Amino acid sequence: MKKIRICLFICLILLGLTACNRPDNAKKLVKNANQKYGTSTMVSKTKKSDGGYTVVLHDSLQDFDYTVTSGRGHMWFFQPGKPFTTDDFAPRLVEKIAADEQTELNKIRVKYNVGITTETAYAHVCIHGDEPNSAKQAALEVAQIFQKNNLNNRLDLVEIEAISFNSYDYSRIGYATNETVGYYTLPTMAWSGKDQELLAKYTDLAKQLDSAAVYVRSETTTFAETGFNLDEVSGYPNYEDSQVTLYYFKAFDGKEFYVADFFVFNENDRTEIHVANNYKERN
Repeated sequence: MKKIRICLFICLILLGLTACNRPDNAKKLVKNANQKYGTSTMVSKTKKSDGGYTVVLHDSLQDFDYTVTSGRGHMWFFQPGKPFTTDDFAPRLVEKIAADEQTELNKIRVKYNVGITTETAYAHVCIHGDEPNSAKQAALEVAQIFQKNNLNNRLDLVEIEAISFNSYDYSRIGYATNETVGYYTLPTMAWSGKDQELLAKYTDLAKQLDSAAVYVRSETTTFAETGFNLDEVSGYPNYEDSQVTLYYFKAFDGKEFYVADFFVFNENDRTEIHVANNYKERN
């Protein structure tokens, strides 16, 4: 009789361990999702071959569908055989907000001449611009739109990234690259960027013109307003109305001059390239 009790006890332990190692069923997926994200209704459920489930839920607060999946790990980012649960709530909510705010986002696209894309694999928004300052300002306004829709803080830690096509490799002057200018993070709207790094680079270029140069300010304007000709330019910009940034410095004599974020050919030797500036022409 004692042996029977021991066997029953061992069987109960094994059954308990097996139950703990099972993927969540559909009912539990819905319950956990509601606790994490708020009230939703189940649109559909599908049982998977590994014993897990895929459920499609409709979010009641912001009116969109998202998917929650359970199963057993079989890829490098899940432990093989171990149960897991994953969802695409944040990316789908980002897509929903982008669709709802399409009119406002289009205004920002036109205003700053930028592209705005949402990453389908994860919750992330990218702002692509020709010039760092305009990309940053556009990213701020886009971040404000998403934060306005960050109901119940369900998009906290989502990043709105500013990317500039007008970045340069200073070891190969005039070589255009794509580079992250920085990003805003919800809900604090904190900015993390390369502003100081860019300023250090332009300060170095300014000091090559005037060793006593001291940074004063930066301004964004159109290429046409600089007075340069497009046929003098190496690489960016390509249009008269392209936005460029001018970094202003005070020279040794107290007068201001700027260093631009584009490069031009030497008027006397077309094989040489120089940073655009008005050092000689300053008043």
